[in-house]
Amino acid sequence: MMFEQPRLTGAPQLMPRETAQSYLGRLTGFYVCRTQKEFCKDFGLDVVGILYGQRDALQELAHLTGACLDQLDRWTPKRIDKSRMEIAGNVLSIRDNPRRQLRLCPLCAKEDATNNPDVPVDLAVYGRCEWMLGIVDVCASHQVRLVQRRANVRCTRESDITYETSLFLEDLHDLEIEPGELNAFERYALGRIGSLPQVYAELLDPLSLGAVANVCLALGSDILRAGSVFNGSQRQRWEAGFLALNSGHDGFTRALEKARGAPRLGVMASSTIPRLMLLLNKRPADLAGFANTMRPLLAKVFPYRSDDVLLGRSSSAHYLDTFPRVARKYGVPRGLLVAAVNNVPGLAIEPWSRPSQALIDVRKASQFFRNKAPYLLSAEVCRIIGSTPTGAIPRVRRWIKLGLLPLPMLDAPVLHFSAEDVRNHLRVLAKSLEAMGETPGWTSIHSLSAETGADLESFA
Repeated sequence: MMFEQPRLTGAPQLMPRETAQSYLGRLTGFYVCRTQKEFCKDFGLDVVGILYGQRDALQELAHLTGACLDQLDRWTPKRIDKSRMEIAGNVLSIRDNPRRQLRLCPLCAKEDATNNPDVPVDLAVYGRCEWMLGIVDVCASHQVRLVQRRANVRCTRESDITYETSLFLEDLHDLEIEPGELNAFERYALGRIGSLPQVYAELLDPLSLGAVANVCLALGSDILRAGSVFNGSQRQRWEAGFLALNSGHDGFTRALEKARGAPRLGVMASSTIPRLMLLLNKRPADLAGFANTMRPLLAKVFPYRSDDVLLGRSSSAHYLDTFPRVARKYGVPRGLLVAAVNNVPGLAIEPWSRPSQALIDVRKASQFFRNKAPYLLSAEVCRIIGSTPTGAIPRVRRWIKLGLLPLPMLDAPVLHFSAEDVRNHLRVLAKSLEAMGETPGWTSIHSLSAETGADLESFA
C-alpha cells in the first residue's frame, strides 16, 4: 500500500532511536488531545496496534506524520505474546523488560529540555529504545543510572504515555542523579539492538537476547555463590555470567573449574552450577543448541562417562573418570594404577589427598596403557597366570580386547600357560625392555623377577 503525502503538516519530528509509543505521546501533547486514545480516534489510528508495535499500525502513523517507517519499525518494541517482546529484532522476556515501566536517563532528559527551551518538557523529552531494555540499567552516553516509574495500569493497552510521562517529568530537575558504569553485559545487550557497536560472543551470539539474559543470570548466580556472594544484585549476576561465557570455550571451562574448586569425587555440574543446570534441564526450545554446546564442555570439567545422561542426552564426550572406574575398565590392579597416578605427569587431575581419590584424564590414561603399559601388565599377566590360571582368563581377555597385550602367546582361543610359557614370556618381555633402552616408568628387571617369582638368570 503506497502513500504519497503525509496528512499532517508541522508534526513533531521523529527523533533518533525514538519508539512509536514515545512519538505517539508527544503527538498527543502537541495537538492538545486529552489522551492518546482520543488522538488516535481523531486521526483514525489503531492505538493498541501502536502500543504493541504492529507494523500496519506503525505504517498508518508514519503516513500520517511523514516519519520514516523503517526507523519506527526498527526501534519500537513489539509484543509477541503475553511473555515475550521484540526489540530491534531481538526476542526478550517481558518479565525482565516490562512495558508498563517508564525509564529515562535524567541527563538525557535535561539535555532534551535545554535544546528545546520553547517546547514544554513533556514534548521535548523523547523515549529512546534502549530505555525500554530492562536488562540495561545505565545510560551509555552519560554513565548514570536510569530512573524509572511504573505505570499504575493492569496492561500495556490501558497505559497513557502522555499522562504518565508528564507525571514523570514534573520533578525532572529534582531527580537524583546516581553515577553508574555500563558493564560488559549491558554493552553486549546494547550492541545486539544496535545502540552501540556490537560485541561478539562465540557462545552467546546464536541465542536470542532473552535466552542470553536467562543463561547469564543463572550462571552468574552460581558463580557468585561459589565465591560466597549470596546477595548479589541481578545486575551483578548478569555481568558475572556474561564474563564467564564471553571468553569462549576455554574461558568458560576455566570459569567452571574455578567454581568447582579442587576436583573431588562426586562433585558434578548439578552441584557446582545448579541454577544453570536446572535451566538447561527444562530443555527450552531456544536453548537446545546451547545445551549441545555445553555438553562436551561440562564433560571436560566433571567426570561424566560416555553413557551418562547429560542435559537430556547421552554424553558422547568422555574426558574425566574416577580411579575405580579406570581400574575396572583396564583390569589394572590397584597398586599398578596408584603407581601410574604418582609417576605419570598429567594422568590424574590434581590435587588429591590419596591417589585412589584422583580424577583420571581418560585420554591420557588410554594413551598410557596402550603405549607403555603392555610391558608392565605383562609382568602382572605372568604373576596371575602362574598362580590362578582359571580366574585370570577374564581379566587377560579384557586386556587383549583393549589392545593392551598384543603378544602372540596371548592370542590363543584358550588361555592356558605352563611354567615354561611364563618363562618364555618373561624372555620376550626382557627383550622388549632392552629394545626400549630403559625400563618404563618405575619398574625394573629386579621388580619383574620379584613379582613373577622368576630367577634373574632367566633375563640374561
